[in-house]
Parts: sequence; structure tokens; C-alpha cells
Amino acid sequence: MKQLNIFGALIFIILTALSFSNPINETFPSDTSKQVISIHQIELKENIDPNEFETFVFTEMVPLYDRIKGLQLALAKGDRGSRTNKYAMILTFDSIEDRNRIFPHDGESPEDWGDDKIWGKLFSMSSGFGEDSSFTDYVCISQ
Repeated sequence: MKQLNIFGALIFIILTALSFSNPINETFPSDTSKQVISIHQIELKENIDPNEFETFVFTEMVPLYDRIKGLQLALAKGDRGSRTNKYAMILTFDSIEDRNRIFPHDGESPEDWGDDKIWGKLFSMSSGFGEDSSFTDYVCISQ
């Protein structure tokens, strides 16, 4: 029994040491060439016609995003599950480097994001951006 307690204490010491050897603020992952998929959950505002929203995204938003090197935009609509008939904007970045260049941590993007009228219309039709944003960036770990 005493050997079991010593073994448990040894495991605890090793795990504690390992936890301090990998600081929380270390950049993850170190390979910045991996693709990033960013999924943004979108909600249409009341009385917005889904067809009008889809047409707006296809004609105004997709071309805006597609001109930015390293970034593609897709609009998806839930088919099954908890978000059936709800939208998501899926941004695909060629790499973590591209994501960080296009959307740097300091918020000062070097990209031209087009006319403010386009963004105003998007915000008037839907929520899920800015302060109300609900998104996750996923780094592809297998392909």
C-alpha cells in the first residue's frame, strides 16, 4: 500500500512539473501554415426575407471577401440539428498566418472592407457580428 502512495505522489509531481513547462500564453499551434475554418453563427432579424438575405450575401459579401488573398467566404443554412434553417458564415483561411494578417489581434486589419453601407445593410438584416458575435476559429489538424 505504501508503494501505491509513493507512486501516486510521483505521478502528481510529474504532472505538476509538466503543467508548468507549457505556459498558457504560448502560441498554439506553432505551425502557422495550417488552414483555419472560422464558423460564425448568424441570426436573421425579425421580418427579414431569407431569400433577400441570401441574395445580398452572394452579391455583396462574397465578392468582398473573395478579393482578399488567403480568404474564402461561404454561407451555409442549417439542414438538421439545433440550428435548422439558421445561417452560418464560414470563413476559410489558407493558413493561420493569413487569418492573423487579415484579422490581427489588435483589430487593425490592413484589408479594405468596402463601403460602410454594405456592412450597415448586413447588420440591419442579421445579428451575430461585432459585440454579439458568436464564432469559433478551428485550426485544421488533419487533412
